[in-house]
Amino acid sequence: MGAALVAIGLIAVASGVGQPDVGAAAPNEGGVSVHLPAGEPLLQRNRPPSSGPHYAGRAAYGTSASAVQAGNWLHALEHGAIAVLFRCADPAECATTADRLRGEVYDKAKNGAFGERKLVITPYQEMDSPITAVAWGRTLELREIDAERILAFYDRYLDRGPERAP
Repeated sequence: MGAALVAIGLIAVASGVGQPDVGAAAPNEGGVSVHLPAGEPLLQRNRPPSSGPHYAGRAAYGTSASAVQAGNWLHALEHGAIAVLFRCADPAECATTADRLRGEVYDKAKNGAFGERKLVITPYQEMDSPITAVAWGRTLELREIDAERILAFYDRYLDRGPERAP
């Protein structure tokens, strides 16, 4: 009986039970395992989207100074990844912001399931906030880069997407 209670407690901790939420819940737009042809318009109402139909190709984990298509990073969220999105005015600013986020966030993030750092950092212009961290069904809007809050969001929602996959 004691071993069973310990096992239940460990499962609860691993699943996030009792941990504080970080950021805000976002409307569920469905889309689990709904794959659209690459380049087809996404119909999500929320910007940035945090769920919904997405492309069959998953974004590569890492940092990019050029925009990764939303349909690809949404697929990564479905697999339990986190996306850190940022607005930038021109290619030079995109590169500077991507480099800063790589050093302050990506390089410090822990590996998730399957031994991968499940984090996509990319420019995304269609949002009000300059920086937004996104997990499946969650967002954290920021006025400026706050590595501590972004990493807390990452740690809280890493591997919490609706599909367990790399």
